[in-house]
Amino acid sequence: MLVATATVLHRVYTFDQTLVVTAWTGIAITAALAAFSVYHCFTDSLLAHSALFGKSQLHVGNKSKPYRSFEIRCHDMCRWYSNTLNNRR
Repeated sequence: MLVATATVLHRVYTFDQTLVVTAWTGIAITAALAAFSVYHCFTDSLLAHSALFGKSQLHVGNKSKPYRSFEIRCHDMCRWYSNTLNNRR
């Protein structure tokens, strides 16, 4: 669960960044997740696991909120799809 959320979190935070920023963000998320995994193995804290998962979900939701309002019109999408099909023939 945490690895999947961390992957989405990385993608959401770095989709418009340079390669250097993307790499360092990935390293930071991986280090934080590894440190939490070690802590989680020693303490077996289900509360901390749930809190980290919830916080990650909130970050993903807040960061992707502006993009959820995009509207894809059926007419435009159908025209694009038919053009791609016609170009393949």
